[in-house]
Amino acid sequence: MEYVDLSYSSDGVYEDDQPVILANPYPPITFPPGDSSLVTNSLRYGANTYTFIAEQQNATASVGVSQQIVQALQLRCQTEQQLTKRNFVLPTQSASEQANIKLPLGVKLSDYVTTPTPDLTAAENNNNNNRNRRPAIVIDCEMVGVRIQNSESQPPSRRRPPHVRGVPSTTTTTTTTKTNTNPRPRQTPPAPWERSELVQLCAIDGVTGEILIDRPVQPAGRVCNWRTKYSGMTLAKLKAAQQTAGAVLPHWRDARALLLGYMDSETVLVGHSVENDLQMLRLAHPRVVDTSMQTAAAVFGQHGLDAFPRIWGLRKLVGRLTGKNIQAHGGKSAAAAAVRSGTRAAATTGHDCVEDTLAARELTLWCILHPAGLAAWGWEMRKEIAEKEAAEREKRREEEERKRIRAEKKERAAAAAAKAREEEEARAVRELQEKFDEMWPSLEPRRPLGF
Repeated sequence: MEYVDLSYSSDGVYEDDQPVILANPYPPITFPPGDSSLVTNSLRYGANTYTFIAEQQNATASVGVSQQIVQALQLRCQTEQQLTKRNFVLPTQSASEQANIKLPLGVKLSDYVTTPTPDLTAAENNNNNNRNRRPAIVIDCEMVGVRIQNSESQPPSRRRPPHVRGVPSTTTTTTTTKTNTNPRPRQTPPAPWERSELVQLCAIDGVTGEILIDRPVQPAGRVCNWRTKYSGMTLAKLKAAQQTAGAVLPHWRDARALLLGYMDSETVLVGHSVENDLQMLRLAHPRVVDTSMQTAAAVFGQHGLDAFPRIWGLRKLVGRLTGKNIQAHGGKSAAAAAVRSGTRAAATTGHDCVEDTLAARELTLWCILHPAGLAAWGWEMRKEIAEKEAAEREKRREEEERKRIRAEKKERAAAAAAKAREEEEARAVRELQEKFDEMWPSLEPRRPLGF
């Protein structure tokens, strides 16, 4: 992937204000002459069209392009250090390293499984399990908030002390028992602490765009927050899906098992901030292409970086780089449209899991097929960040200058006030001396007799 390296001058401004395009470390994807139709923008879902790669079993060119894309994804997998910084659980990590991973509330390391290695015997026999295996899969998960049943699972900072529960604090000695007669007033208990659980899983073929999985999942717990604005799920929608036998997966373990039917440890797993999805699935997978890090590398470079100082959201990236509008089903614009149309349905639709998954695939393919465009965007973002940092530095300098001026004014005012007090004290002393001289005029000493 091409990326931009802008050299900083001593004052933090880019030298020559021009991007420096480094050599592309990845081999380019080439299309055979006359076969440009192999990659088209004809995969339609909703209001957008996405990249479609023709799969013709007898077309060597088509297979070659698909293999090049898979190889490009394999080359762009994030390093173990980068994934560890983003709280991925990996099979290659030691037990101590895994213990230091920050996992969401309710997610335990004991629930994790590792993606199985390829079954070479199955490959030789060409059985169904091997045919289902895909070289690249894009996933997206939607989550809801469920209530925690065990109060001990709450962080210590959220536990209420005894006086909040209405129990007066006591101090016991060997002889007497002293009771606090003025306990603190009883307070309303805090809202129930919630944790995230899987409610929908979507997986598509990273090369062809075929939808492999689009299934709702029964949350593992009592739902207290459906997060419809983001998850797109409601109680009514889940109940409606339950009317169809087998439509709803009964547990996140079943969702994980279904996903593992299409992948092994060699499969490239693609997603946007995919650590959240793998945490809900409790899955340790070594080969990951995260679009949030894939694009951040174009801005900050990727050599020697374990973590990026900033990442961009999927909607902004897809809109800016591919020109597609996604996640337009909720938010202020949808609410305004719903008010105009006299309905509330559009305002509560939320994200479309399939749309987000297709958008993550589209973003990844765009970065692979348009390295120069990705480099230009990276330069623009880096320049924008530098300009913002320069503006913030200037703002801080101006604020410090204003503070300095205010301090100087305060010092001058204090000095003037001190001088005025000294002059007033001197004037008072003079007046007192004058009054004293009027009351007791000075007498000249008499001359001695005989002189």
